[in-house]
Amino acid sequence: LTLALHVALAQCENFNANHGEAKRVIDAAKPQARTALDAVELCDKEIQVHNALGNLSEAIETGLSMLRRLGAPVPDDDESRVLVQRMAAYDLAAVAAFADLPLATDPSAI
Repeated sequence: LTLALHVALAQCENFNANHGEAKRVIDAAKPQARTALDAVELCDKEIQVHNALGNLSEAIETGLSMLRRLGAPVPDDDESRVLVQRMAAYDLAAVAAFADLPLATDPSAI
């Protein structure tokens, strides 16, 4: 029950833009994670905090770390590292800018 309360509190803090407090709650709850599934819940919240802060490389690394802990085969070579760096450096604001473009209505242009 205590772990579930910590997870819920971390989520609330993150939703309220109290990302530092959310991270503190997550870190405090980590020793209470008795199973890998408990740790996955905390990892999910930690990834959400990193994403909210724009720390995409840390979000990716947190997820990869959890996958390794669960025994999933995660490549750890130079090519994978470069891919992670490219993903983290990708400008999400540029993608969001597509929403501001005018709607395509000309059938010949579609």
